[in-house]
This record gives sequence, C-alpha cells and structure tokens, in this order.
Amino acid sequence: MIPGSSALILAFARVGTHVPPHYYNRLTPEGQVLADTDWHLERFFDGLPPEVTLVRASFNRCLSDLNAVPSQTAGRQAPPGGGLVPFETLTGAWMWERPPGPSEASSLRAARYVPYHVALSAQIARGRARHGFAVLIDCGARGDEARAGRGCAAHRPLDRHPFRQDLQPDAGGQGHGALQQ
Repeated sequence: MIPGSSALILAFARVGTHVPPHYYNRLTPEGQVLADTDWHLERFFDGLPPEVTLVRASFNRCLSDLNAVPSQTAGRQAPPGGGLVPFETLTGAWMWERPPGPSEASSLRAARYVPYHVALSAQIARGRARHGFAVLIDCGARGDEARAGRGCAAHRPLDRHPFRQDLQPDAGGQGHGALQQ
C-alpha cells in the first residue's frame, strides 16, 4: 500500500502475480497461466500525484478473490472458507488440480482477503476523517458477470447500470445512456 493524503483511493485487487510454489504446483495448466491477472493495469496510472492512495494486492487471485463477497457465492463452485478461494478462472476454466482444503482456505482468507479489506477500510476511514468523504475506485474490477457475458456493473451500458436510475437509452437504442433533463 502506498498511502496518500487525498480522498482518492485506487484499489488494484487483481494485479498480483505471487503464488507460492506449493500452491502453484497444484494449479491446472489453465490456472498456471494466471489469466485472471490484470497484467500491466498499473501502467495506466503511472504519473499520478503522490497524494493518491494506492492499495495493491501482491498475490494472485487464485489464492483469494478480493472482489468476491463472502455471502454471495451462489452459482459458483467454491471451496470452504467463504468462497473466497476460487475453483474456476473468470472464464469458467477449472483452476485447481488439488484445491485448497478447508483449513488452507481459512488460512488464505485470514492471510490475504482480510488484510486487504482492512487496509481498504482504514484508507476509507482516513479519507473520511480528513476530507469528510473518500472516493474508492476499484481498478480493473471484473465479477462473475464477466463469465456470463454481461460485463461488470462499472462497464455496463449506462441505461442498465444498477446505480443510475436517472439514465435512459439513447435514441439509437445502442444502450448508451443520456441524463434525463
């Protein structure tokens, strides 16, 4: 984590490539490619002012899906540990020859998922305390919807975005929204 002084926090949940050998050797060939990594994403943010806070995962998604919500694992094949250690890649390919068992999944949750979210929470609290608000941008976020072909909420056509009720489809029906006046 690189703490800054502004209210802006950039979160990089899937840029990490570190996988200890005892886990890497248990991945399928598809899993060993680390295809769910947001390769080179951080380059888009080079040259940001030092006031911007960066929270970055150093480990790969195969060890802990930092964008997963523990209570929302329906429809996914998830190991014990709250569904935070994925069995599949974002495209649906099987990731593990021998997936982590219950105690390993719990250890990965405690060592990876929890500290990342504690760091995010601390930076949000810092921003709110100093500025009265905080802006968190989840850089490169993709969800289970990517596998279903719907795109993540941040990349849906604006007229279908769940948080923007004030948008209508454009006249051409292409799905790009325009603000209602």
